[in-house]
Amino acid sequence: MTRRAWLCAAGPALLSYAALAPHFAPDQVFAMSNSPPSPQLLGRWWHAHEEPIDNGRIFRGDDYAFGPSRGRDWFEFSSDGTGLVGGPSADDRGQNQMMRWSLDDGVLVIETADRRFEFRVEYNENDNSWTFSNP
Repeated sequence: MTRRAWLCAAGPALLSYAALAPHFAPDQVFAMSNSPPSPQLLGRWWHAHEEPIDNGRIFRGDDYAFGPSRGRDWFEFSSDGTGLVGGPSADDRGQNQMMRWSLDDGVLVIETADRRFEFRVEYNENDNSWTFSNP
């Protein structure tokens, strides 16, 4: 379950998931930061495209009861600074790609084999969601 567009750190431009490169080679997977991860960020987070906001996107955890959708973008964050990023392919089947990530002072950096994204992130305890916006 994914959606076709991601917010690119370069501004409001959207980046198609299908444009992302294939997986990292095993020797390219490593943590970007030695700082401990935010425990709230660990796990899989799905784009809630039913909740549009200016200059950003809302992501909710696996436990959220989403309505029907043709697909959703998602991130899966592991405690070692690696993870997966997912989205639909051209034929709507799900795809994923390995990533590296770090979170410092509210700025989330995600790197895939050929892309780098930066987001200002904010966790909302009241509804267990993250807001990703341009830095």
